[in-house]
Amino acid sequence: MKKGMTIFHVIGFLSFVLLVGLGAFFVNLLLNLSTEERGIKQQSIIEGINIMELLKKNLQPALQYSYYQASYEVAKNGGSLEAPLTWRNYGDITGFPSNFVETLADRTRVILNEYSKALAEEGIKTADYTKIDAIKKEDGEYVSALSKDENGNDNNLIVSKATFYKLTDKATVFVLIPIRTLTLFEAGKSEFVDKDPIGTAVYDAEKLIPEQCRQIEVNACENQINCEGELSNKCGDIDNDFKFNIDNKINSLERIENNIELNIGSQEIKATHVTSSDVEYGPQDKACDCKISHTETTEVPCPEEELLADPSKICTTTKTVCDEYYRKAAVTCSYSYFGSSKVKVEMIDLNNKYPVYDSTVDMRNVQLNFNVISGNE
Repeated sequence: MKKGMTIFHVIGFLSFVLLVGLGAFFVNLLLNLSTEERGIKQQSIIEGINIMELLKKNLQPALQYSYYQASYEVAKNGGSLEAPLTWRNYGDITGFPSNFVETLADRTRVILNEYSKALAEEGIKTADYTKIDAIKKEDGEYVSALSKDENGNDNNLIVSKATFYKLTDKATVFVLIPIRTLTLFEAGKSEFVDKDPIGTAVYDAEKLIPEQCRQIEVNACENQINCEGELSNKCGDIDNDFKFNIDNKINSLERIENNIELNIGSQEIKATHVTSSDVEYGPQDKACDCKISHTETTEVPCPEEELLADPSKICTTTKTVCDEYYRKAAVTCSYSYFGSSKVKVEMIDLNNKYPVYDSTVDMRNVQLNFNVISGNE
């Protein structure tokens, strides 16, 4: 387009061409009418042409705002019109909405048809749009709306007035929209479906666990082996430290790139460990507790005062004799760590804000939201 040309210049030029063409179409009709009749019909035809042009001009912003609204509704739930989708559940990526373009197009079509019906009135017949196409371009997204009948023929817009005139024109609408809805979905898929940064973050956090908290060797009596106690004494609340590191690694994913802001919303992090032990037993050790024992009873001299009271009294004493002591053991305690996180991913197109409605009408960025669950389990 030449410098200084705007969409309004283009529309004006097309309107002029249409006027010339329609004028030629009606010239024979007008020549056969009286001057007064020609004036009335000419004025009516021009009014009809103006109505048709206005109708077509109104359908372009209607398509544009329908696409804005559909983008907002579909993106905020990750490609769904209902609850936010979980794109990744560990290795399962079937939650990614491979049909998101169709969902976006269908929602655009529904909203556009609401606009189209609102434009219809006496003498103006609008079209019911049957197909929306959206194609990503360098400077936006090229969106077209087609209206076809059951035989695949184009439906027409009709502007008519009694027997004065009946004007028809194709109902097809197309517009280049400065929006990046398709780009957001592609970026989200590339980052969180084709790759697994949440799982990688958990793996990286697990690598930060010190070696001394992965394996502890201790000598202990066999009845006093306590690997959990040894871990707590040496490493404190290591699971909480692991959880803290997972949180930090995931938050480090946040950034702004290509004017798309990536945020990690609410997180549900789980961190735990599994303990195993390898024990080599030595011989029983008297330094350990008694494992098996018996009691022995023997007679002992009675105190003199007890004998005075009962000369026949027999006094005894009992003692515990250990038959077997617990063994000493060389214990290797091993700890494996597992973490996972469910996060809400938010990807925001910072380029522009668009007029959309929710509970209120406001200028909003298109924001893609979806859930991801991953870890090293």
